[in-house]
Amino acid sequence: MTAPRTLHWLLLACSSLLCASAGMAQSSGASPVDPPAGAHLLMTAQGQGLQIYICTDRQWVLQAPDAKLFNAQGTQIGTHFAGPTWLLNDGSQVKGKVLATQASPDSKAVPWLLLEAVPNSGSGQFASVAWITRTNTQGGKAPAVVCPGPGAKLPVAYTATYSFYTR
Repeated sequence: MTAPRTLHWLLLACSSLLCASAGMAQSSGASPVDPPAGAHLLMTAQGQGLQIYICTDRQWVLQAPDAKLFNAQGTQIGTHFAGPTWLLNDGSQVKGKVLATQASPDSKAVPWLLLEAVPNSGSGQFASVAWITRTNTQGGKAPAVVCPGPGAKLPVAYTATYSFYTR
């Protein structure tokens, strides 16, 4: 075997082992933002939008997200806004209550979250959601600077992966 081909197979084997070990970590509940054992993935959506902060007591405080949800094909399938609430184009929605957080590997990104669904509305896909995770975040964190004064707003761009799970 030539050196480049050997390196290719070595990298492939290593990446397979990393993927397998990552899967084992997730299924064992190693991360505080993993859904509970027995949860079933309903759908995953890419969130893209803003985390909107308001100046309160000279600090930036999260007011609400304002994002669009996209499927794997890049089609907008819903929105994400205050509550926190996710609304699909089919009219169903789910609100979440934070159960756990984990710092993002990106120091400028909002944390990863595990949320429990609170009563759903609508009869569409979100009617059966029990848990939501926010992972793979990029951006969205308020800057570590004193804000200018009460009521000032600061929109910060972010992206995240939202996964919705049923029991």
